[in-house]
Amino acid sequence: MNTKISNRDVIWNYIGIIVSMVSNFIMLPFMIHYMDSEVLGLWYVYLSIGGIVTLFDFGFTPTFARNVAYSWNGAENIQKEGVVYSESGKANYSLLVRIIKISRIIYFLISSIALIILLTVGTIYIVNLSRDIYDSSVILSWMIYSLAIFLNIYYGCYTMFLRGIGAVSCYNKINITARLIQIILSVFLLVCGFEIIAVSLGYCFYGFVLRFSSKYFFFKSYGIDQYMKEYKEITKPDGKMLFQAMWHNAWRDGIVTLSNYITNQAGTLVVSTFLSLTETGVYSLTVQLVTAILTISGGIYSAYQPTLQAAYVRNNKKLMKEKMSMIMVANLYIAIVGVAGLLLFGPFIIKIFKPSMVLSRTVILGIAIYLFLYKRQTTYASFISNMNCLPYVRAYILSGVCGIVFAVILMKYFNLGLWGLLFGQFIPQALYNYWKWPNYVLKYLECNIPEFIRTGNEEIEKNFKRKLR
Repeated sequence: MNTKISNRDVIWNYIGIIVSMVSNFIMLPFMIHYMDSEVLGLWYVYLSIGGIVTLFDFGFTPTFARNVAYSWNGAENIQKEGVVYSESGKANYSLLVRIIKISRIIYFLISSIALIILLTVGTIYIVNLSRDIYDSSVILSWMIYSLAIFLNIYYGCYTMFLRGIGAVSCYNKINITARLIQIILSVFLLVCGFEIIAVSLGYCFYGFVLRFSSKYFFFKSYGIDQYMKEYKEITKPDGKMLFQAMWHNAWRDGIVTLSNYITNQAGTLVVSTFLSLTETGVYSLTVQLVTAILTISGGIYSAYQPTLQAAYVRNNKKLMKEKMSMIMVANLYIAIVGVAGLLLFGPFIIKIFKPSMVLSRTVILGIAIYLFLYKRQTTYASFISNMNCLPYVRAYILSGVCGIVFAVILMKYFNLGLWGLLFGQFIPQALYNYWKWPNYVLKYLECNIPEFIRTGNEEIEKNFKRKLR
């Protein structure tokens, strides 16, 4: 069964992204207004810890999602690197069911371990960090947040499975519904004075609705539950061979996820170590705003990723070149417009809701340049991973570790504050990753930069004209 992404899928993908971003913007004024600056900073620490815990997934989610896409598009078998190309294009349900059943076992173990660590070590850390503002609401909100993380890990694979089979519209409709529930519940509880409990509960309900609904539609709407019954048994040798083939890249995906976390989310923990919770909140808010824009600009890649994976299974390099060039050129245009808007209006809007909170345009621009270049090269790396190979693992490990070490040195010994964090993380990435992986993709697609940009512009023009017809 070939994965085809229609214009409707792309539109729904953007609607889903915009709703997710808008939900954050809608909630943000209420969070700033109804939450003390230190409590807001603590919430961002929650999110950073949640990012650490999701690393327990250790690469299985992208690996399973990629292999679901392969089996859905008819791959005959999964190999440690690459796949056995499909000639028929018909879904390989036997392989699909085996992947799903193995994932259930793995995710139950991962989520259980994560919950235990959150409720023990995590609780001790949060209590110690919030000692100046600690009360019963902190511990209750942390317990709710820990439960949300457990559910997100255990059932999170189904959201990736939906995207893997190209059910972009279905996933985004579910995501929109879950976001609306999160907004309504969080804002209502914030107004009622529940502060950090409000956002924890909202986050928990969002994850619950998104994951369980994704599971339901994955099995029921696409008839996969019938094949789950048909292919009941998985022999131990067969299951072991399949697991070993996926594990070859799963642990590498996990290392990449870890380095991405170190490069991005760990910044909040570093800032909270050397600066106040109030300054941590300002930094995290700026990162959130910039990330929102870059998520929108990168949304076109997430929409077309199933198409790229399907094209690889069918060995259609021409289609991969057309779609990837269009994705990256559109990504650039949207990011430029979005960051320009944030620079013009962001500080003014924030000041309306919180006069005491000042966002520096210089810091916004610095964070935007760093994150744009980083997310751009990770998109190229993700394209490479669609081919079931990850040649960038060592580079990601080294640059991620060096970035944090440099940041700590610049903040602690040179007293550079937020700029120490930015420069510390920027330098290792600029030395290698920023240019290496875009060049790797261009070489694979057999084109140069001018040709890549020209093809991208032509594809954007074709899609625009097609929508006007």
